[in-house]
Amino acid sequence: MPNVQNLPIRDPAYKDIRRAIAAPPDTGGVLLDDTFVMVECDLSQVELRTLAQASGDPVLIDAFQRGTDLHTATARELFPEVGLIDYILRQIGKTCNFGLSYGASAGKLFEVCMTAGYPITMGKAAAMHRALQERYARLEEYRAEQHAVVLRTNEVHTLFGRVRMFPVIATMRQGELAAALREAFATIPQGTAADLFKVWLVLIDKAGLFDHTGGVTLRRRRLVNVVHDSVVAYVPRKEAGQWAEAVCKQASETPYRASEVMIGLERTKWWGGVRDWQVPILAEAKAGQNWAELEGV
Repeated sequence: MPNVQNLPIRDPAYKDIRRAIAAPPDTGGVLLDDTFVMVECDLSQVELRTLAQASGDPVLIDAFQRGTDLHTATARELFPEVGLIDYILRQIGKTCNFGLSYGASAGKLFEVCMTAGYPITMGKAAAMHRALQERYARLEEYRAEQHAVVLRTNEVHTLFGRVRMFPVIATMRQGELAAALREAFATIPQGTAADLFKVWLVLIDKAGLFDHTGGVTLRRRRLVNVVHDSVVAYVPRKEAGQWAEAVCKQASETPYRASEVMIGLERTKWWGGVRDWQVPILAEAKAGQNWAELEGV
């Protein structure tokens, strides 16, 4: 399978490529009165959710617990002079939120706005940067704490205790060091999100939601691919809604059932913190005949 993760969703030039990734025209004789559809179940903002959990930032945690539109809220904080947050401003808010893992600079915020077709001055970008740091003050404290940890120990951990080494970080020059510190910090939410995704796949399988019997064409519910934090499967049309609901339910249980999958986790110092998980993990489902025409189920 090619790198389909980076196929733009809204670019018309790539629509045909997405349309070519389609469910089979029929169920191969398994169900004479039914057809397959493609179902995609996607972990919702999982890296931001793991960042909220890791940092303990009260603003982030409260937003996810309340189900607030975080991107709109951030855009409103960045552009208080604007009455209505439109699509472009929300996209800027979204990009800035995902930049929290990397500690986006004022220069990066300036670039984001210019690329989105919303020109601003560097002064405005600096003001936006300060607003983000003030809004997520606990996150910035946590960032500084983790920078100190990696400089002292040469390693960072996901929330499930998986380790990534940075053996020479303390001897790097200033430019290299700044990039390495950003990468080390981003490892925490990204690595934890990857842990959760793997747990999710195992829980889906343990729940009997993937079929393994018979040839590939005879399996009623078969995994096609995983794309970043999404599960893509072929499912009989009549089962699609119920199947998607069951898969999404497994996502919400991932932090609490990780010890069923990650052997020995319950005996580590990390498991106590994971059991106190505060941020809901959610998945969203879409279905359709091909990957260009998926709609919510």
